Amino acid sequence: MYMFDHEATEQTPALRDYRFIGNVPKNYVKFNGDETWRIIGVFDVDDGTGNYEERVKLIRNDSVGDWQWSNNNANEWTNSSLKKYLNNEYDEDNRLDTMVDTIKYYLGGLSSYTAGNTYYQTERGTAVSNDRSTFWIGKLGLMYSSDYVLTYAFGANDKCYSDPVSCKDGEPSSGWLYESDVNQWTLTPYPWDGLNIAYIRNNGNISFQLAANSYFCARPVLYLKPEVKIKSGDGSIDNPYEFEL
Repeated sequence: MYMFDHEATEQTPALRDYRFIGNVPKNYVKFNGDETWRIIGVFDVDDGTGNYEERVKLIRNDSVGDWQWSNNNANEWTNSSLKKYLNNEYDEDNRLDTMVDTIKYYLGGLSSYTAGNTYYQTERGTAVSNDRSTFWIGKLGLMYSSDYVLTYAFGANDKCYSDPVSCKDGEPSSGWLYESDVNQWTLTPYPWDGLNIAYIRNNGNISFQLAANSYFCARPVLYLKPEVKIKSGDGSIDNPYEFEL
């Protein structure tokens, strides 16, 4: 786990977070019954009221299936069919309510192929199309493009970190969020046409011109409430962390 300091953006103050990088971190979690999740890191996040507090951020290890980001082909997360599924049908028995926090997710658009260390600032910017929302307050979302890119930081893979769109041909396996056989949705829209979404291609690079009504792998993301504690485990795949309140 490595520490990242981020300058203030259009939507956030200067913040610090801690992330797992590389391809073999011990960040496995048994969560939501018998599902396997992984810890992206520990983040200072806004609960929607302007109050920032450290929370553990999780992503499900495997997909909930291939889903349209939005069946109306609009890149507005607040009206997205995938957002509605993750926050309703996926957790229809409310198993996650006791541990999962409501927080602010940022919806700034990614409009150009940029260096890896600028993805974070862009996502927390205000470039959106057609008066789209710049943030959403809720529980289950998707990973940011920066979550993927920053797994290559601090020398884990300099090429994939500095130039994510050329990260391919065997190189992406040095980052643990990469999946070789699927295309993965992110939360990040393309801001100039109202249709397209950034996604992680199955060859490892990032692209951001794909219609929101396409079917891609959806891996839910969430933040734990601050009072959640580790009950057992060491984070290895054979002995994953388990949590308790």
